[in-house]
Amino acid sequence: MTMGEKKRFSRFLLGGAKSLADSTDPNAGSPRSWLAGAERLRKHGDVERATVLYRKVVDSGHDHLAPVAAYHLGFLLAEHGDDEEAIDALRTAIDSDKPEIRASAALKLGLLLQATGDDTDGIRDAFKMAVGLGDKNDAPQAAYLLGGVYLDENDTRTAQHYLQSAIDSGHPVWAARSALRLGLILEEAGDLQAAQAAWSVAADSSEPDSKVQALIKLSLAAHEVDKAIAEAALREAAAVDTSQWVAMTHYLLGKLLYERDANDEAWDIFTTSVEADDPQWSPSAMVGLGLISAERGDPAEARRWYELAADSEDREAVEAATKHLAELSG
Repeated sequence: MTMGEKKRFSRFLLGGAKSLADSTDPNAGSPRSWLAGAERLRKHGDVERATVLYRKVVDSGHDHLAPVAAYHLGFLLAEHGDDEEAIDALRTAIDSDKPEIRASAALKLGLLLQATGDDTDGIRDAFKMAVGLGDKNDAPQAAYLLGGVYLDENDTRTAQHYLQSAIDSGHPVWAARSALRLGLILEEAGDLQAAQAAWSVAADSSEPDSKVQALIKLSLAAHEVDKAIAEAALREAAAVDTSQWVAMTHYLLGKLLYERDANDEAWDIFTTSVEADDPQWSPSAMVGLGLISAERGDPAEARRWYELAADSEDREAVEAATKHLAELSG
């Protein structure tokens, strides 16, 4: 490097350092540099100084940058527990003419108001705005949440409207969750056929929790009508890669297999449920293993499983295990 290049490089470094200092100094620079500085500070975890700069941009009243700063300030404050000022900042962002931030700000505002729980009208208005702005991600989530708001108010007709709106969006998460919830509403209203249609939408999705729950509901609905369909739905549910539902899906599948005398496979399925160590479903699978052991002519093994189930905190499993233990003793 020549002497001239060294001097040029030094001037570049000095200029960059000054630019960075100006961008993070609230007493120097411009709204644009303050916003850039706030972003740098936020990314480095300096919340206090980032907040100061965001507020400075908002207070500047800059037509384009103040709403953006208010948006980021609202999310930052919400993340760190200052809900009151976060709500004010988000309302500033919503009142702007920037569609790229209004929908997300409206959704976040609705969630914050919902967390505080003291402004039902504000919650509805925020979510409705997010739906109306039509963002492909925020609108379906807001529609799903609105469905829940109206369901809590026992307005099932309006709840169904917004849930159907989320379903129609085809969003991979919120359409599936809305379909599952809509199915539950329709089931409670006595329209099982429509409920099954809604659950089928969730069952065909890639959202694991909604998929598993919908498949379980479809299986239970088919159980008395067509056990082959019920079993197929449970097998699909048990194959979904989600640890939360392993014990339940495998217990239900094992129970169905046991009912049709497929005991060898039922044993393996019940064992998977037990190994999941779920306090609600694993004890019932232990009872299933006890029943199979008894049928195989191994009362000692049956007793071991029944005693394990009886020692659990699952009331139904305890009652069943206690009954079978009495039968063994008799």
